[in-house]
Amino acid sequence: MSTPADKKIKTWQRAGAVVLALSVWQAASWAVGSALLLDGLIDRMEAELGRKATVVATGGIAPVIAPACRHEMHMAADLILRGLAVLYEQNK
Repeated sequence: MSTPADKKIKTWQRAGAVVLALSVWQAASWAVGSALLLDGLIDRMEAELGRKATVVATGGIAPVIAPACRHEMHMAADLILRGLAVLYEQNK
């Protein structure tokens, strides 16, 4: 026998599934939108430079966005730490 509380729980579960699906869709569209933005920026830079640019993707979200880009990107997860190490060595 189904109680009103059971019906509410089922409704929330369905609503939660819808919210989860929207969240996943929003995250995917955000990543694709960011990739398109980067591709456009790189295209303009290369047009101005007159040659192909070397692109380095860094940061925590780079592994999500870089695969969606058309341009080849080198991944450097620890770029900031490398730069800090260089600065440290130069200022010993």
